[in-house]
Parts: sequence; structure tokens; C-alpha cells
Amino acid sequence: MCDKILIIKKEIGSICAMKNITRLERYNLIKEKYLRLTKTEQVILHSECKRDMASIELLDDTIKFIETAFIAVGTIIAILTAIVSATHTLPMSDWKLFLAFSCLAVFYLILIIIVENIKASKLKRAGFLLDTIENVNEEIGLNI
Repeated sequence: MCDKILIIKKEIGSICAMKNITRLERYNLIKEKYLRLTKTEQVILHSECKRDMASIELLDDTIKFIETAFIAVGTIIAILTAIVSATHTLPMSDWKLFLAFSCLAVFYLILIIIVENIKASKLKRAGFLLDTIENVNEEIGLNI
């Protein structure tokens, strides 16, 4: 069975990703595709777009997880430092320990930057799509 909503959603998503057209052209293309759907299908697509926006917001949880992992590693290093200070045995030089921790910190920061960029990109596209659908719904008098 053909999932018309999914096909239109993918086509609309590719239109949102186009860079060589104006916003008005993008809006008109999305509107044209969206109006191919029946009223019921339009309601379903609108609801899916709202859920997509909510799921993108869940990327904040990923960022919090990364930050928590960074804090945990920092705590473990602090505990190891206390143990080393008490026993006066150092498995590696201070410089190597500092370098290892610095590399770990940079790695976590890069992870956070990547997740934030993915979130911003997806949020921009999904937001434009949702705004367009809501504007078209107002034009055609579809109250959702």
C-alpha cells in the first residue's frame, strides 16, 4: 500500500532543503504538494510535523547526557587525584594527565557542538515546514 503522506512529507522535506530557490518559491512548492493531500491526510501530516518539532527538542537531553558524562569523568579524575596524593604514586606524569583530560574535554565540546548544529538545522527545516503548513491551513480554512 502506498503511504501518500510519507511520500509528500519526503518531497516537502527535500523542498525545504533546497538552497537555490527563494522563500516564496519554496512556500509555493510546499503549498502545492500539501494541497494534493485530502483534508484528513493534511491533519495527519500537520500532527506529524508537530511531533517532529517535539522530537527535535529531545536533542537537549542528548546534550545534557554529554555534559553529565563530562562531569562524571571530571569527578573520577578528581577522586584519582586524591588517591594519588594520598599514596604518593603517580601512574603518569602531571603533563600526560593534563593532556589526556584536555583531549577528553575537547572531544566532549566537539560532541556538544555537533549535536547543537544538527538540532539547529533540523529545527530550522521543521519550523519552516510547520509554519508553511499552518499558513496554508489558514488560507484554506482548515481548523486544526
